[in-house]
Formats: sequence, structure tokens, C-alpha cells
Amino acid sequence: MRFLTAMLLLSVNVHAAQVIEVHSGDTLTLKEQGKELKFRLANIDAPELDQPFGNSSRTSLEELCLGKEVSYEPQGGSAKDLPRAMVTCGELDASRTQLRRGMAWVMPDAKIDAGFAAIQDFVWRDKIGLWADSAPVPPWEWAERKK
Repeated sequence: MRFLTAMLLLSVNVHAAQVIEVHSGDTLTLKEQGKELKFRLANIDAPELDQPFGNSSRTSLEELCLGKEVSYEPQGGSAKDLPRAMVTCGELDASRTQLRRGMAWVMPDAKIDAGFAAIQDFVWRDKIGLWADSAPVPPWEWAERKK
């Protein structure tokens, strides 16, 4: 069984690393074999630090991942943005966990399965985390307003 698991991990380009810094609710730095790599979590966007719930979102990700061994799968990115990655802290998908805690939005252009939208609908309906705010502003709109 271990051999099969190892082969599966190798076939999907999954890496192991340790989280050494959490910058925001969706951005962290990993250390892998002495090399530091900064990623944004795939498929989500967390509040900016100067935005309501920004610090809470960062604290949530710190509690989930900081100092822990994680696995990650790079997802690409653009020259103007950090690369994105699917990050698993322990047994938990960091992106989905941040959504479940109401600490992030699903990215509007994310190529996701229906589970992501269902999680966001649930926390919105139950007013969990940032959804407790009477008018939460997505980070992409917050950034646009600041320009």
C-alpha cells in the first residue's frame, strides 16, 4: 500500500515541505530541501490584511499550517502574481479549510469542482467567518477600490 501511495504522489507532482511563514489567509512560504518557495493557495482569495477579517484569515491559516510538514502540488501562476499551489496540511486541504472557516472566497475564475461552491454557499448561508459581516467585500473588489 505504501508503494502504491508513493507512486501516486510521484505521478501527480506532489512535493513535501514545511511551512515557515504565513503572509495572509491565502499566502505562505514553504521550505523544501533548503529552498524557500512562496505560494498562494489555489482556487481561493482571502481578505487583504487591511480588510475586515484579513488578520483573522491569516491567523486561521497559521493555526492550520505554520511549522507543519505539508504536501503541495504547484498549479501555475502568472508573471504578475505568485504561483498557486494545492497545499495539504496534515490531512486537510488548506483552500477548502479556509473556505469552511469562512476565511476566503472562491476565486471567480477558479476551475473547481462543485464542492468548492457548495462550501461557500454553506458558510454564506450560516454567516460563518467573513460572511457574518453585513456586506463582505471580495478582495479583488477591495483592491480595485483602493486604486
